[in-house]
Amino acid sequence: MEFDNQSMMEPTVQGLPFGNGGNGGWLPWFVVVPVQIASMFFELGVVGIVSLPFWSAIALLATLDFLLDFVFLFTIGLICKPCAGIFIWAINILMIPFLILAWI
Repeated sequence: MEFDNQSMMEPTVQGLPFGNGGNGGWLPWFVVVPVQIASMFFELGVVGIVSLPFWSAIALLATLDFLLDFVFLFTIGLICKPCAGIFIWAINILMIPFLILAWI
């Protein structure tokens, strides 16, 4: 039995010229394509389980920083904008390690 020079690692689909440009192979496209799409979502789920807690913590800190900027701007900033800027810069300087951690 000869496989017409097809690698066992590439998908072979009937009617669609994947891989080496042949006439297709063992499975029909309406079976292969949904299974590959489902496989993509399962793999993204595993990646999400690993990275979502870290990403959520960084997003929470960024949102907190964003909201605190507005709190200082609309409380102290109504009286003295440069004073509010000092507090905003102080918080931003404290957030620099988290920013660096998020970029790693």
